[in-house]
Amino acid sequence: MPETNLNTWPIYFKDNLIVGDLNSNVAIATLWTPKKLFSDRLDKSKYCVIGQLYTKRGVNFLLRNVLAHPTINTIIICGQDLMESSVSLKGLVENGVEQLDDGKLKVIGVESGYIDEQISLEAIELFRKNVKIVDLTGTVKFDDVEKAVLESFTPACAGRSGVLEWAKPQIFSDPDPASADSFPSELNLMKIQRPTIGQAWVQVLKHMLKFGRESEPVLFQRNNGSIVKELNNLCVVVDDECPEDPQIYDFFNFTKTDLENYYKGFFNPKRNSESYTYGERIFNYFDDLIPQIYEKKLFSWFGERTKEYLEFGGYNQLEHAVIRKLKRFKFDKGALISLWNPLIDNFNIKDRREVPCLVQLQFAVFRYGDKYKLHLTAYFRTNDMFGAWPLNAFALRKLQKRVVDELPEVDSMGPLITISSIAQLYEDAFAPASEIVKKNDKYFCKFDERGNYTVEVVGDEIKVIHISPTGLPLNEYIKDGKENKVAMKLCNEIINNEGISDLGAAADLGRQLAKAETAVKLGLIFEQDQPLRQAQG
Repeated sequence: MPETNLNTWPIYFKDNLIVGDLNSNVAIATLWTPKKLFSDRLDKSKYCVIGQLYTKRGVNFLLRNVLAHPTINTIIICGQDLMESSVSLKGLVENGVEQLDDGKLKVIGVESGYIDEQISLEAIELFRKNVKIVDLTGTVKFDDVEKAVLESFTPACAGRSGVLEWAKPQIFSDPDPASADSFPSELNLMKIQRPTIGQAWVQVLKHMLKFGRESEPVLFQRNNGSIVKELNNLCVVVDDECPEDPQIYDFFNFTKTDLENYYKGFFNPKRNSESYTYGERIFNYFDDLIPQIYEKKLFSWFGERTKEYLEFGGYNQLEHAVIRKLKRFKFDKGALISLWNPLIDNFNIKDRREVPCLVQLQFAVFRYGDKYKLHLTAYFRTNDMFGAWPLNAFALRKLQKRVVDELPEVDSMGPLITISSIAQLYEDAFAPASEIVKKNDKYFCKFDERGNYTVEVVGDEIKVIHISPTGLPLNEYIKDGKENKVAMKLCNEIINNEGISDLGAAADLGRQLAKAETAVKLGLIFEQDQPLRQAQG
């Protein structure tokens, strides 16, 4: 990399990294633990860059940044690892990569540890030969990390700007993005409904690629910006995912072990244990303010009885605002958890990554015949649909099950409903998302929850009966089959009566009505779901 380009380094995720002294040979990857826990106290002259490494995919950007600035010869890994990103980085250095039959590069011995094919094998070997890993995975103690930095730091010796380089700077092309073309669509609300999270995710990616509108991300992936596709109010309904036996599909960009690690972070009530603060906000809200509330008696309703909901020091919203309410009255409409704190999050400019994407949860019980099911609706202000949504959904489904288990009057879980106000797909995800959709997009036949229809021809009349899911007749439509455009008229009447919700069911009904109209006008025999045939005799 020419010296004039040092002002533009790091070339990936510049706005998300904290740069110290570019002459330093030390980089720090804090995994899922907030980087500011260390950067605020470390001597900036002793490290080159510090940042988080969330996923195995992130190893590619770390590798690219180091190859573009090859004065870094030591990477200290510390903090909590929820997605085995440290395993992938260590595996890269210790074992190297293998080329698969399809041409893809993968870290040896690491599941889903893919490396961009655009990065040359020679460059990877140079990285492996010259970069040392100091493994402090799991360590969040500042003193341990500071000690490793001081022991690893080497004063500049020679080379460009007095810095010793172990190779010439190299920049590699990005993976070819999928087409960013967008089809016209409604930009207000889209609904996807599938039995499992994996099935839903394929449709999520398909909708994002096909209908997402191009925008600019708030946090740039590269210093020259990048494209992001967005949809407004993408609603995803998952009906049948079992949190005790989650279906982990091969096309997921995480493993079952990754998911188990993610659960640990999501349900962890401790502050600063991970970058995302969902666990703290759900189970331990205002832990730093609760003592003042009691000491100064700021709120009269915070008394002795409330202390049982302060297990971790802060306010346990799940126990008090959800489980307690629904035990008392199962149809309570106020079983809400708020994760957005307007007095903090609206002013948290420096730590934008720590502002929650998930901002509200609402639990509600509904009657299904003689059974009761618990619905969970989760509202995201913004949501990375490739990198975050599946993990979010699995954790929320597990949270939903936890509540059901505490409610003796509730029989089972109903659907999980996520509403992503601004659903996002980043440019670096276009290609892998397209590949997932291409290989796994399948037609899904869904029973319409508003019922089904029987169509028959009686004389010259077309008779349509709307039947409920339990088999009861709901409505009847009868028209003269010789009327002009009678099939269309029947379709419009049924749609106007809100009698159908599923596109597949609507298309099938339209086909049956068109055949019935044709049969009447041409004197053919009509039988639902069968080909038209000539009348005998």
